[in-house]
Amino acid sequence: MKDMSPFKLLMPCEKALKEILNAIKPIERTERISLEQAVGRVLASDVKADMDVPPFDRSAMDGYAVKAEETFEASQFNPVKLNVVGVLHAGESSDKPIKKGECIRIATGCPIPPGADAVVMMEFTEEKNGIAYILKPVHPGANIARKGEDIKKGEAILKKGDLLSPAKIGVLASLGHKDVLVYQKPRVAVISTGSEIRDPGSPLEKGQIYDVNSYTLTSILLENGASVTRSPIVPDAIDEVRSAVLRYLDHDLIVFSGGSSVGERDVLVKVVEELGELIFHGVQIKPGKPTLFGLVEGKPVLGMPGDFMPE
Repeated sequence: MKDMSPFKLLMPCEKALKEILNAIKPIERTERISLEQAVGRVLASDVKADMDVPPFDRSAMDGYAVKAEETFEASQFNPVKLNVVGVLHAGESSDKPIKKGECIRIATGCPIPPGADAVVMMEFTEEKNGIAYILKPVHPGANIARKGEDIKKGEAILKKGDLLSPAKIGVLASLGHKDVLVYQKPRVAVISTGSEIRDPGSPLEKGQIYDVNSYTLTSILLENGASVTRSPIVPDAIDEVRSAVLRYLDHDLIVFSGGSSVGERDVLVKVVEELGELIFHGVQIKPGKPTLFGLVEGKPVLGMPGDFMPE
C-alpha cells in the first residue's frame, strides 16, 4: 500500500490562528494614491490638520447677516427694518463692513462680512424694495459656523493604521488633500490543485469537476482588501506543486486549495516540508480538518482542503 499518512494530533482552531498571526509579517510597502481610490485602504502615516475647517467664519444658513443687537426687539408684529446693502451668493465674499441699520443677504457657506455677528434665517424675514423685515431676534453668533469649528489647525485627525472610510476620506478632502499615503495591498496567490479540476466554461469529462474554490477564495480575498493572482490549475504532482510554490514566492501569501489531505496524491505537505517549515497540519474544525500552514523562505503558505462541504 502506498503512503497515506494519517494526521498527527489536531491543533485547536484558536491555537492555529495564533500560530498564523505570529508567523506573518505586516505589509510595510506604501504607495500614494488618489482619494477616489482610497476607500477601504489602510493609512500609512498620521495626518495633522494644516488648516482650520472651516477656514473662516461662515454662514450656516441662507438669510441675512446682521448686527445681532439690532434684532433684539424684532417680532412678527413689530419687525426690525434693515437696509439690504449687498448680496452674497455661494462662493462670494465681501470686505465692506456693514453699518448700523444695514444687512447683507447671504447664502449658506459664505464668509461673514465685517461688522456682522449673526445671521437671521431666511424663514424669519421678508424683503421688499431693498428693505429686509426681521421678524425674529437672534443672539450674537447665531447661525454662524466659526473658523476651526470642525477641525483646528495642528489637530491630529487621523492615525497611522486607520481604515479609510468614506467619512475619513471626506475629512482629508476638507483639508485639501487630493491623495493619501497608504499601505500597499497584500499580494496573494490562489492556486487550485487537482487533476480532476477544470476551469469553468471547459467541457467536462467523466470524473471531472469545475474549479469552484479558487473563485470563492479570490472573491473573499478581494472583499477583504487583497490584490489577488489566480493561478492556472496545478496537477497533483510534487514537481508541479513545488514549481507553483517557487513561482509565487514574490507574493505575500500563497493559498492552495486541494493537496492538503492525507491521500497519496496530496503532496503539498511534502513540498512545504522540503522547501521550508511546516508549522501545523490538521486543525480541529469541520469542514477544513486537513488545513495546513507553513513558511517557505519566510513566505506563509496556507493549504486548504479541496472539499469544504460539511459531512
